[in-house]
Amino acid sequence: MIPRPGYGGGTVIVRDRGTHEPLSHDPAGRPAGFAEPLRRGHHPTFRLNGSALRGDCA
Repeated sequence: MIPRPGYGGGTVIVRDRGTHEPLSHDPAGRPAGFAEPLRRGHHPTFRLNGSALRGDCA
């Protein structure tokens, strides 16, 4: 148990090396970057290929 007030609040910094790739598509089914889904009011989906962070964020 973590005593109050240090119960997990605060800044987290993750330093990693690797690549990312967008997984979102535009309405026509073509791959889209990060701006396109945000412009349409959706969250972008992407894949992280790093040393510490790996996997899809959907």
